[in-house]
Amino acid sequence: MMNNYDLIPDFNKLRHLFVLESPHVDELKLKLPCVGDAGKIMCQGVFNQSDLSFGEYLNEKRSGSEEFGIMNSFSFPLGIESELNFNQMKFSALKKIKWFGGVSDRNSFYQEHLNVLSEIENVEELTQFKSRLLKYSYASDLRLIIFCGYIAQAMYLYSFKSPIPAYNRIQKIELSTDRHVSILFVNHPSKKNDRWHFNRSILRQT
Repeated sequence: MMNNYDLIPDFNKLRHLFVLESPHVDELKLKLPCVGDAGKIMCQGVFNQSDLSFGEYLNEKRSGSEEFGIMNSFSFPLGIESELNFNQMKFSALKKIKWFGGVSDRNSFYQEHLNVLSEIENVEELTQFKSRLLKYSYASDLRLIIFCGYIAQAMYLYSFKSPIPAYNRIQKIELSTDRHVSILFVNHPSKKNDRWHFNRSILRQT
């Protein structure tokens, strides 16, 4: 099942959902999520596979892929302003928030993102972030939702009015009155990061 750059190969077997940011150049070209550099880093990290990107691996339904899913926080390319309409442009300020090593504080950095989102009146209408995440959370086997990077994490914090969880630590949460899952905040799988802080052993804990 693919909708707006989300990719869920088998809803009935979905166990681990990765929530990322938005499509970019490669994703727009192939109309498939996680096929650029980030997708290759993820495929290496999750499947120890360097030949394909994460999106390709799931789309081709390779061995073990049915347990995984991809959800983009935005269906539009947040980092390509020329591709955005007037309403979508409101979110582009999120990409301009910079982390300054040795200066930036994690909590205040999230707050900068939340300030941007709070100034947009119709966040859910424009993104369907909360409704999509709730829909996927009803997969009967879902155990873990992994939020990759500050923008995806801020969208979760904003949409569910959640307190900030610890980084790299699994935490059980209640997404709705009858649905409990675990979440994990990790860094974004990007070449500019020293490495992607995701350990495959985490999957065996859930």
